[in-house]
Amino acid sequence: MTNPPPGNARHLDSWAKDFIDLLVTEDDVDWALPAAIHGHPELSAETSQRQAHAVHAAAMGLGHAGCAAAAGVSQSLLDRWRTEPAFEQALTAATAMAAANAPRPGQINSYGLRILLRSLARHTPVGAAAATIGLTRRQLERIRRANPTVNSLIEAAILHGRGRPARGPAYRLVHRSDSAPPPAVE
Repeated sequence: MTNPPPGNARHLDSWAKDFIDLLVTEDDVDWALPAAIHGHPELSAETSQRQAHAVHAAAMGLGHAGCAAAAGVSQSLLDRWRTEPAFEQALTAATAMAAANAPRPGQINSYGLRILLRSLARHTPVGAAAATIGLTRRQLERIRRANPTVNSLIEAAILHGRGRPARGPAYRLVHRSDSAPPPAVE
């Protein structure tokens, strides 16, 4: 993916649409790779991947809702994961590290923008998506007015989300095993 084109609004809108299309395919890659390794969807591999996304979000300064959104899980499931000592330690360390990366109140960093765009592309209302990353709708509108590139990305994500039905809970069949880890991929 290239950087956004300077100036021309029509090209910026086209670039933003392409960017959102690429962004929404990332989830498919995240879940397809463990299935390729194991030969089927594997719950423990998927959980580990989702927990890593939550820790990354915490390290980038996102709060509880942002960590849950980054992991693609509910806040109650994130709370359940926090009862696991290793995950809680990782999340606590990442949260402490966030002081260097967290945006100031009313601002957004690149990871927060990524989570916002993914939420909007999944048909989440703008106010709820903004709240997920710790912004009010008014703060988000101020950011959009000040940055045409961010505004184009948000518009493209909203349009993408309008083309999809609102998502309720999704269920997939996965394989659970307590067997030995898969062989190393060479």
